[in-house]
Amino acid sequence: MVHDGDRSVAVVEASRTRRRLRVSGFRASTSGSTPLPDPAAWPRSSAERAARGRWRDLHPRLVTITAISLTEKTITDPAAVLTASGSVLADLGFRRMDVRVHTGHPVVDALQRAGWATGRLGDDVVASTPLRYPWDLAEPAPIGDTSLADRLPRWLPLRVRRLGRRLLAVHLRRIPELVHIAITEGIAAARTRQVYRGARAARSHEAPDHAFPFAVSRYRTIRETLSRVDVGMRSTALLDVGSGDGRVLAEALAIGFPQVIGREVDSELAARSQALLGARGRVDVGDALASPIPAEVGVVYLNNPFDSPAVERLAELVSASLAAHPRPLLVIYINPRTIRPWVDAGFVLVDVAPQFTVFVTGLS
Repeated sequence: MVHDGDRSVAVVEASRTRRRLRVSGFRASTSGSTPLPDPAAWPRSSAERAARGRWRDLHPRLVTITAISLTEKTITDPAAVLTASGSVLADLGFRRMDVRVHTGHPVVDALQRAGWATGRLGDDVVASTPLRYPWDLAEPAPIGDTSLADRLPRWLPLRVRRLGRRLLAVHLRRIPELVHIAITEGIAAARTRQVYRGARAARSHEAPDHAFPFAVSRYRTIRETLSRVDVGMRSTALLDVGSGDGRVLAEALAIGFPQVIGREVDSELAARSQALLGARGRVDVGDALASPIPAEVGVVYLNNPFDSPAVERLAELVSASLAAHPRPLLVIYINPRTIRPWVDAGFVLVDVAPQFTVFVTGLS
């Protein structure tokens, strides 16, 4: 039982494969409000696609609310109740909470007003909220997971320990998904002649202090995130902040973006990505925070290129561009360390997964 003032959450059910909770003791209220997603940037089809993806996810750091009892005795904001339980679950290693209820359930409106990512799944709604960032496998594992990952010898190379932690955290039900990922990566590598090499150990000597070492995005993740972009938004330009070897830009062109722009501080990587794109795209060399966001950009893509203060400055640049040229816009943030700068800037959380988080412009 989790208590937070007059709020309480009762945990009465659990599952080894997808942990489930049952919540009781509150009635939906109308307090609190957050902007709604701009339908031009996030139509219902995108929300439904995202909801299906979240519900299929079997990541061990997810927890699901499967039953909610509303009573007339306690009048409490259900989103606040769930948030109270979420802080405890985050300490246990969970990173996202999902709620699946019927479309007409009164808790749906309350969760939407509280800023949860929501989408239809048949006759149900799947609402999700992040509990803590980052999704670091080195942190305490959820209940029931092996603790062997925390006992790997420190003398092993970092990449070997990271691989070991991931392998030990894999649930048997995720093996088909992982095999699919491996096949997808192999086909993409053969097609593009670029192999996934993971993150560099150190950042480029040309990089500013706020930059992180280059980390390649997997093709599976790139395609999954770009699938969240509605066809209407694909007529805009995509900006990849920290474009690396250019694979994100190339995939964006392949799905119909007429213009792609990369910003990369490493001149070697910038030259490699420009060679991949040719005349179809542009890669600017230098600090991505040194220039304003072009007015034609409708999608901003980034794979954890900065520390948190630099992400704040990027959010400010995007906000300034929107203030000068109001328009729908999506932000796709891979491997986020924090989402607070985007929330503070008025963006609406519309999808949250272990690998990425999506924000869009909002309507009050």
